[in-house]
Amino acid sequence: MAYIEDSEKINQLFSETWMMRFSETWNSDNSIIQPLSEHSFSAEIGYGLLGEAQPLAVITIVDGYIEYAGEYLGQQLDWDMRANEQDWQQWLHYGLPIARLGLMLSCKRLQFKQGNYRQLLRATEISGAFLRSFELMHTLEKHVN
Repeated sequence: MAYIEDSEKINQLFSETWMMRFSETWNSDNSIIQPLSEHSFSAEIGYGLLGEAQPLAVITIVDGYIEYAGEYLGQQLDWDMRANEQDWQQWLHYGLPIARLGLMLSCKRLQFKQGNYRQLLRATEISGAFLRSFELMHTLEKHVN
C-alpha cells in the first residue's frame, strides 16, 4: 500500500504544487466541468483535517472551472470538507466510490464543517462532479511522494 506515511506528507496532498496539478486536471476534464458549467456552478470549497481550525487548502470554482486552487486565505466557504489523515490517504490511494460515500458520511469520517452535503448529493449534476473530484485526486496520487 502506498499510503502517505506522516503528517508532513499529508500536507503535500494540499500543497500549492499539488493543488495546482489538481486544478489543471480538473479544468481539462469535461466530465466534471461540463455539467457544472451548464448549471453555472460556482463555489468556494475547503479541504482539511478534522479538529483543525481552518482548512489546509481551498478551490474557487467559477462556472465549473477552478480559478484558484491553493492555500486557504480566509475565504468565505460554501463547503468545508474534513476527514482524518488516514481517510484522506485511503481516498487518495483508492478513490471514493459512491458506494462508500454514504458510509463515510454516516460514520462521520467525511464531515462538512460548512455546507449542506444532503443538498449537494440531491443535485445530480453536482453530486456527480463531487464524486469525480475524488477520482481526480486519486489520479494525482503519484505526485504525492
